[in-house]
Amino acid sequence: MKAVERTDASAPFFDGTASGRLLIQRCNACLHPQFVSVGYTAGINRCRACASKDLAWIETEARGTLVTVIATPHREGGLLGGGIVELAAGPWMFLTIDAEPHALAVGQPMRIEFAPVDESETLPFAVSG
Repeated sequence: MKAVERTDASAPFFDGTASGRLLIQRCNACLHPQFVSVGYTAGINRCRACASKDLAWIETEARGTLVTVIATPHREGGLLGGGIVELAAGPWMFLTIDAEPHALAVGQPMRIEFAPVDESETLPFAVSG
């Protein structure tokens, strides 16, 4: 089983991550920036602010601020860090964080980097900085 599934709706996002670029959507009607989880492709087709279908994929800065920290047990022992990062452009993303959860703090600056997760796709993850 693949870690992620590419669809026609999510292809621009995955094309961006494969080339080291973070893409989000911006509504051409109201200019609202949004990130919709690529696992929830039904929401990729409409603006969350005005419901317009006139959306464009745009590149955004791969940095933000940690909003919340999530620590989950890892199957190989220890904890896996994750959290919600508010991107500099405004949308929030849930990301794996490459750090021990106890070393993370709300408000901490984060950088978004990219790594392959299986034979076909590259995903973003966060690091401190």
